[in-house]
Amino acid sequence: MALTESDIVERRELIISEIQSMQNRLADLERERTTAVANMNALRGAQQQCEFFLDSLGVEGDVSAAIAPGVPPKEKKVTKAPKNEENGKDE
Repeated sequence: MALTESDIVERRELIISEIQSMQNRLADLERERTTAVANMNALRGAQQQCEFFLDSLGVEGDVSAAIAPGVPPKEKKVTKAPKNEENGKDE
């Protein structure tokens, strides 16, 4: 079988089509990569926030100040001490 100009043109068209498909695939992969990087950054930010809150708990015992600086923490309810049954007075 002899190689003809028609065969070469046909092959070239097939290659051009494959190149276009590959370019489209690369563009899709780049979009997926961009999304994956954004997701990774969001996860790292969430991790940093957790670390910050854990550090705040260790130092202050309450993350309220870390979450909303300048807003006073909620008042804790004061309960009466139980009465001493022996003398009926508050301890």
